[in-house]
Amino acid sequence: MTGARATIRVPETFFDGGCIADAFHGTLNGAAQTIAERGFHAVEEDGQHYGPGIYFFESDCLAACWFADKRRRETDGRQVAVVIHARVNLGRVFYANGIGVEIEKARRALSRQLGQDVPERVMFRLVCNVLREKNMIDSLKVVRKRTKPAPEPEGLGAEIVVLVFDARRVASPRIRQLAELKRHQALCIDLQ
Repeated sequence: MTGARATIRVPETFFDGGCIADAFHGTLNGAAQTIAERGFHAVEEDGQHYGPGIYFFESDCLAACWFADKRRRETDGRQVAVVIHARVNLGRVFYANGIGVEIEKARRALSRQLGQDVPERVMFRLVCNVLREKNMIDSLKVVRKRTKPAPEPEGLGAEIVVLVFDARRVASPRIRQLAELKRHQALCIDLQ
């Protein structure tokens, strides 16, 4: 995207902080053991929508279970899908949904300049990278439409994805087996 430019106004109100007591990270048992021994490490992998970092689902163990099981199915199937349950200090968090209109205007402008369609996720990634380079944010939070089939209570058609850039913001990681989490989620759903 050399030479292409767009301006996005980001209100400062989108940088409030906070802490998430129930953050869930879906992975495989091999990676989970490494995390248990050495802690989280922010990496960049193919398919990461918003750039490198540590991805969590806020208060949504079913989404993390689905993601972990998807990872298991993509491998040889010998690993076990697990979920890491942790507390996350967001620091200065960027609420990406709050500037959706601004991102869409910039996406259209860049698409015209480049002569090809720039996907929305690429725009979010670009904005996030700029804000990180300027040391303005510690994490990103985005609410997105649930795209995966999962048993869910009526009305939960969205998931909250949290991307943390610094592993030191993650505390108390605990490895949980999928069956344990699914039972816990089922109990929570039945009791509400």
